[in-house]
Amino acid sequence: MPLSYVLAATLAAAGRPFLAVAQEAKQLLRINDEGDLVLEEGLKNQITGLGQKGSHSEPVYPLVLFGKFKTGKSTLATMISCTMSKSPVHFPSHQIHSQGTENCDKRTMGLWVSPPFRFNDKTFVMLDMEGLDDTCSSKIRRHALVKIIAMLTEVAAVFLQTTKKPWDVRDQEIIGIALKDTREHLISASEVSTSDVPSVRSKNHAALIIVKPVSEKEIKDSSEEKHQRKDAKDSFDHMGDVDRDFQRLLVQNFDQAEDQSVEVDGRSRGMPWAFQYLPEMRAQVDGKGQADKTYDWMDHKPFESGEGCEYLEKMSEEKWAGTIVPLYGTKLEELSSKIVARAVKREVTWGNGRGSALTGPILWDVLEYGVQEMNNVGPLPDDEMWRLIMGGGCEKKCKGVVDSKLGPEEGVLKWINELLDRAKDDDVTDAITLKWDRAFDETKGVLEPLYHESFTAVRDSCKKTTEEYMQTLVQEKENVFVKAKLSKSEADLVRTQKELENAIFEQNKFFYTIWLVAAAILAMVVMYMWKQVNMTCRSFYDCFGGFFTRKRRVESYARRGEDGEVEMGRRVVTQSPAVPGAWRPSADGEAASPPATAPCPALAATSAEAEPELGKRIAALERLVLQLAARDDAPGAPSTSTASSGHAPPHWGDPSKAKQT
Repeated sequence: MPLSYVLAATLAAAGRPFLAVAQEAKQLLRINDEGDLVLEEGLKNQITGLGQKGSHSEPVYPLVLFGKFKTGKSTLATMISCTMSKSPVHFPSHQIHSQGTENCDKRTMGLWVSPPFRFNDKTFVMLDMEGLDDTCSSKIRRHALVKIIAMLTEVAAVFLQTTKKPWDVRDQEIIGIALKDTREHLISASEVSTSDVPSVRSKNHAALIIVKPVSEKEIKDSSEEKHQRKDAKDSFDHMGDVDRDFQRLLVQNFDQAEDQSVEVDGRSRGMPWAFQYLPEMRAQVDGKGQADKTYDWMDHKPFESGEGCEYLEKMSEEKWAGTIVPLYGTKLEELSSKIVARAVKREVTWGNGRGSALTGPILWDVLEYGVQEMNNVGPLPDDEMWRLIMGGGCEKKCKGVVDSKLGPEEGVLKWINELLDRAKDDDVTDAITLKWDRAFDETKGVLEPLYHESFTAVRDSCKKTTEEYMQTLVQEKENVFVKAKLSKSEADLVRTQKELENAIFEQNKFFYTIWLVAAAILAMVVMYMWKQVNMTCRSFYDCFGGFFTRKRRVESYARRGEDGEVEMGRRVVTQSPAVPGAWRPSADGEAASPPATAPCPALAATSAEAEPELGKRIAALERLVLQLAARDDAPGAPSTSTASSGHAPPHWGDPSKAKQT
């Protein structure tokens, strides 16, 4: 039987109240081997408060414990649960072997949660983070823990940071992870993000309480609240001397206490954090000087699983009077009151909608969405992680501005490329220079306020990275500019070649004219010579054409037979080629002496004129013969010597030899 139940029964018999730890905390988020966050679906009813009357509609105040490895987070979570909850919960703490060596205890890994509980009319839920800087944690595991804290910045009512002495720079770096700005920059810097802001956001900020361990002497000298407030203010003012930008981020990302003011950038602001002292539990002897290491928690594990509240109860025993042990219980109650007073009712909104109070169902929805969102975020930087996360967000935001103003997709480079495509042979270099210079100056004017929104370390790195990116676009513009100049030079070369060709033509025009005139003269000479040849050929034909042609003609004839009958018919006479100018019988049959020498054209003209006359004479002769024949046939017709002879005139030729048709 667990010791807690035995002690509970003993105290109950003695009439003393005691609250035993009745249940263990549950692992709400675990980290797989790939570094992804995995939400435990079986705890949905517990988170949403289903089955607990009225709790699902009431605001929930998540209390998140975070800090470095082995700073007592799980022990403090159990002690707070014993102080504030009627059903205390035990949070597993890191295991230590009896030899003092550590092992990697998976019971403490991830995010552990308690059931919702009521305290001072508020519903709380405790979330215990795995410690940072654990030697058992791999690189991807450390990145996953940062993502968990960043995700919880939107829902935590109170961030409770546990620390070790002394409170150092690393503790401050861990606070930087709990900034809302860190989450927003983490998401906006993600390669898969399409927005500069998360979809799920809160409209207000969590409170920050820093638990500082102090020695027995220190806590006795400064146990009052005023000492803690003074320490908080002095630490904040010192932060301004070291890193004023981080001081500004604190007041921008955490709830400001109205009862304590600080000055930031010349303005009065509320204190963004509160300090709570807790004594270092190193008691090795009790109030009577007897050796007892029950409360020596710095070197030994405070209690086992299922225990815790009985140790808190025993702190008020007389045995420990005069030691630091009772003061721990007092400070723990003081811390519980501070948690209640500083707890912020978070208002969560989706997109640009109205904020809604954080309830159990909304908390579960935010965790579901946040896990998916953080799993989409790539690897994180290792050194000064939160600063580099913000720097990455700043760089992405600035690059977005540069792309929209100067980039090739939607900026001036797109306009320049389109202009170059339309320009063809036109000179557009002046237009490119004017447009680029104007857009470049405008871009620098937009970037300056973005640089000043970030603190110095981020501002310098963000500005340097952005300027390097701008130089790549400048080089791209120069390439396009050279291309435009080359296009113009090519157009000028083509134009110059055309002008040169025109000049050469103008210069040689005189010679072209001479050659043209000479060609025309030559053509005229050739044509004239052709004319002469043609005339010669025609004259030759006129003179000697008879040698090469035959003439055929049809003749009519009439003759009287022996019986006295007149016969008429037609015959074809073929005339062989004759020598021009040769003698021909006359038309009347009388011989004619050959003509003297005569030119061929004259002979041709005489022949041409004689042929129609001969035809007429033949036609007249035919008519005459017909008339004579008709007269001979008539009774009493007189006879003539020509007709009685029965022979044709001599120039008719021999009718017997005529070809009949």
